[in-house]
Amino acid sequence: MNVIKKMMAAVALTAVSAGVYAQNYPSRPITFVVPFAAGGPTDMLGRTLADKLSQVLGERVIVDNRPGAGGSVAAQSVIKAEPDGYTIMMITLGMQAINLFCLAKLVMTH
Repeated sequence: MNVIKKMMAAVALTAVSAGVYAQNYPSRPITFVVPFAAGGPTDMLGRTLADKLSQVLGERVIVDNRPGAGGSVAAQSVIKAEPDGYTIMMITLGMQAINLFCLAKLVMTH
């Protein structure tokens, strides 16, 4: 449980420090894409992080579950989103380590 608290603190600190540079961000709800189905442990962690981000940023953070293809469905939805900082994604180690090599077509460009 300590690891989860440390992760939430890191996310909160990052969000707070980002506010120093962009005083008017966020001005509308943020979409937080979770690459797994609702109800699982990754979803619960994602919802906890979204709640904490909402508290820190003062704006709603909406969880959008996009399960499938080892996270590729979620990644593609984020890649296609407007690059304005209002769509963020939770990723796992498996997605970083495995999908990079298995799914060469998943290029992070807009």
